[in-house]
Amino acid sequence: MPELVQTDENGVMSIDYIGFIPLIVESLKEMQNTIAEQDEQIKYLSDKLGVETKGLRSSVTSNEEINIDGSGKLFNADGASVKYSLPADCTQAGLHIFDITGKIVKEIKLDTAADVANIHNSETGFGTFIYTLIVDGRKADTLKKYVTR
Repeated sequence: MPELVQTDENGVMSIDYIGFIPLIVESLKEMQNTIAEQDEQIKYLSDKLGVETKGLRSSVTSNEEINIDGSGKLFNADGASVKYSLPADCTQAGLHIFDITGKIVKEIKLDTAADVANIHNSETGFGTFIYTLIVDGRKADTLKKYVTR
């Protein structure tokens, strides 16, 4: 932008910084448009993922009794454990384990109201997994864990 550069009688050059304000404002508008487009893409892709992999600790049920508790035995060479509790009126429950790509790795039927589900690494392998508690056909809670050697 040569029109923003001025030269005085001694040959000293200076910049008209006020002239840059419209450029800066226009750049900010372009950045806001880009951010809005990216937000739309993120929402679209999140909607396509499916309910099992959406939130890492989100709950889609109002039943506060249902939960997965990550305070049990964490990750070691023997796999992972997930502590859980179910409501008294639960008729059917299961723990679904997904890899980071969203592929289901293992399903465990839960028969007791509160217990610890032990998963050996020979059943899942190593890496990042998403554990989803399903109660009476609905997602109750989700937990992300990382299993290492």
